[in-house]
Amino acid sequence: MADNPVSSLQIAIHDSGGLHLVEGWPAFGKEKLEFKCAGKVKTFTFTKDGKKFALIANGCIQIMSSTSWTLEHTLEHPTAQEIMWSPAGNYLAVWCLYVKKGDTGAPNLHIYNTTGGCTLLKSFYQINQLNWEPQWTGDDSLMGRNVTNEVHFFKCPSLDKIAHKRVQPKLKNFSLSPSTSGHLVAFFTPSIKGAPCLANVYKYPHFKENSRPLVSKSFYNVDSVEFMWNKQCNAVLLLTSAEKSNSGSYYGERMVFLLNAKTEDAIRLTFNKDGPVNAVAWSPDGKTFLAVHGSNPAACSVFDAKGDLLHSLEEDTNVRQVWDLKKASRLCVQECPDVTFMDWSPCGRYLLTSTCSPRLRVNNGYRIYHYSGSLQFEYLCPAGTELYNTQWVPEPAAVKPFVPSAAKVAGITSAVKTASTERYIPPGQRAAMSAGDQYVLTCKQFLRQIDKYDPNSPAAAANQAPLSKTAARNKKRKEAKKAQELQALAEKNMTVFEEPEEFKMKSKKKEAVEAAVTTVQLSGDSEKKVKVIKKKLQRIEKLRKDKAEGKALDKQQTTLLESERELVAQLKSLAL
Repeated sequence: MADNPVSSLQIAIHDSGGLHLVEGWPAFGKEKLEFKCAGKVKTFTFTKDGKKFALIANGCIQIMSSTSWTLEHTLEHPTAQEIMWSPAGNYLAVWCLYVKKGDTGAPNLHIYNTTGGCTLLKSFYQINQLNWEPQWTGDDSLMGRNVTNEVHFFKCPSLDKIAHKRVQPKLKNFSLSPSTSGHLVAFFTPSIKGAPCLANVYKYPHFKENSRPLVSKSFYNVDSVEFMWNKQCNAVLLLTSAEKSNSGSYYGERMVFLLNAKTEDAIRLTFNKDGPVNAVAWSPDGKTFLAVHGSNPAACSVFDAKGDLLHSLEEDTNVRQVWDLKKASRLCVQECPDVTFMDWSPCGRYLLTSTCSPRLRVNNGYRIYHYSGSLQFEYLCPAGTELYNTQWVPEPAAVKPFVPSAAKVAGITSAVKTASTERYIPPGQRAAMSAGDQYVLTCKQFLRQIDKYDPNSPAAAANQAPLSKTAARNKKRKEAKKAQELQALAEKNMTVFEEPEEFKMKSKKKEAVEAAVTTVQLSGDSEKKVKVIKKKLQRIEKLRKDKAEGKALDKQQTTLLESERELVAQLKSLAL
């Protein structure tokens, strides 16, 4: 960057410790001692030319010069929440929380003139924080603000008198082109009682009730619109959003429309890949724009100012790509984990990425990359420190065209650990790997993969890690105890008891009956008789047990018990 007209580039760092400056080039990350604001800083902003700087800190607004970093003015606004500069840096808008005092509250939107001092021009009522920002033209000659069903336009610095107004029922949003002459205004009206949504572009101040718009577009299913003007301010992109999608998507629906006031064309852009529209942006020259659309992975398409597709960039997942749009060639591709913010340097050669809180509270820090993909600097916040915002200090003198090169410059290695890309090795095979053996993909890893699992088999032994000394000693002790128990049980079973003679006779008789029953084979009608005899023999066996226990038998039971021999004979006679 020897041909750059500036000597250095700076970065503003906003963290839980306050606001400070570091050098973004050439001494990457070097602390700038000219400015440091400790304490609770709510937000900060620079003018477009980088000459002025404003921040909300410790209950007041401080206005400083970015060239000398000296405090110029202090504004007492304890409830200030938002601040913004006009495009030319002549006016500062401050939005405070609306606080009711009595029946009515005090105005909470304040406009200051910062040229040659700091003078309060006008205070307005702006209760809602949504779309609170007033809008200026690029030369700060006109200011507009949205009021209920109306848009009021003022000629700066005279804000006490409304120069022109646009009255339209249910008017929700508008956009004033950041041009220096030939100003255009775009208006958006949502759907009313089934009527379509409407977006019109007029030339200021020709937007009376019967005036014909330069270009108009109607559409359905839109809740809000974001306007994006090109550099020439003759075309505007509309990124529409709807909470409910006609396709049933949980994430709603987003569409892109192009309204060209020069050609008076209004078209809806269609993409070659389905999915949500994630982002849209004009190129710095205002002749082309890019749209990121689709998912898994998202695609990026480049269009000209007429809405014609020029080319589509290659798709990839979870990576950052840098492209040379003139040659439609990719300069680098690399992973970018945990990135919540990206910003190009004023010279266009370096890319600032950061991981900020509260979006992510892990690995908070920022990195500076060369456009070729090499990491130039990395800063990780210490424990207990949260990073809220990072931003390049604007430097218009650094904006100079250059020819990008695909050659990668030298860089450093990130200190953040990344996920391992090596193949997972099961614990059972890590010991073998440490001994120098190769990992075998075809081997069985789990017990459910081993047919007829046997803990003593060679396959099970191969998957077992070597035992420690304590585990081996416990295993040996358990095996010895088990062997003693088996020996004691065997000695106990060797004792022989003599059976009484009475029980021997009964057992012989029972064995004879069972032998007779098991040897019977059925034929024809004899099957029913055999079943009856078997039931009687089972009953006799039960009566014999009752008699042995001392129970008294009646005459019928005694007769049945005496008929045992006869029943056994009948059963044998029925055998084939």
